[in-house]
Amino acid sequence: MRQSDLWKRLNVVRSVICEMVRSLVKLGWVMRVRAADARTWRVKLTQLGRRVFERAFDEHVESGNVAVTMDYGLAQEHAEVDALRARENLWWHLTSIQTTFREAPWWRGDDLYLCDPEDYYYFLTWPGEHAGEVPFVS
Repeated sequence: MRQSDLWKRLNVVRSVICEMVRSLVKLGWVMRVRAADARTWRVKLTQLGRRVFERAFDEHVESGNVAVTMDYGLAQEHAEVDALRARENLWWHLTSIQTTFREAPWWRGDDLYLCDPEDYYYFLTWPGEHAGEVPFVS
């Protein structure tokens, strides 16, 4: 993949990708090569990187650990609750969101917020603080 596509895909700034790729190169998990245009870097997994990825995938996804943890969260941390209904509900919502973003331009549609974002300051400030001030965090 082109390194310039990584930051867009992961929705982070370019400098984060540079640091991540530099760290992964040091670990020997990825390598950077110049593309044919000599201006673009391409990032690809090394054999070691592929083995590490496959091991992590097997240990966490194929083993079922991810599904169990997700179901536990969807069942609101009650292991005895069947999370199938919550999983189906989540799937329905995510499909709807995905369809909306694919089919409708971002500048159309209802307002993103149910209320004014300024109203959230109520939840972030202590009584007696002025609205709009950044709350102190100790």
